[in-house]
Amino acid sequence: MQIIVSTEIKAPVERIFKALNDEEEIKRWSKMVIGYIFEREEDRNQCYPGLTYITVQKQFGQVLEVKARIIESNLPHKVVARATVEDYIVTMTYAFDKQGEVVKVTQLQEYDIPSGKNRILFLLTSWISRLMLQKEMDRLKKYLEANSHAE
Repeated sequence: MQIIVSTEIKAPVERIFKALNDEEEIKRWSKMVIGYIFEREEDRNQCYPGLTYITVQKQFGQVLEVKARIIESNLPHKVVARATVEDYIVTMTYAFDKQGEVVKVTQLQEYDIPSGKNRILFLLTSWISRLMLQKEMDRLKKYLEANSHAE
């Protein structure tokens, strides 16, 4: 089971990656991600296989902490992380595809949900998650294109 969202942003990949990972920038555009917690401060703004971190998110009025691990890093093209959330595993892939002056940013979330009841729940509610993720991607685009001069 999966959810895919994407957008095209007129900004360099490095700038997009920074907006996705720098906590001060995230606060300016994201409605879902509050910040990140790292075991070691020197891991902040790094991206390498094996790096573990906690994403602090706000969803439906609740603050959630989700522990994730980078499993693949091939910047500036792709980053893949995996997290265990309650009783399922989600693999999140960000792909960056430069197409002329724009970069197509695609977020793929793949869910491994073993329970039949939770699979049905996913099928019934995944459209909401897709809408939320697409709105988040649209906010990222709007922020970056309005602040193209910021570094």
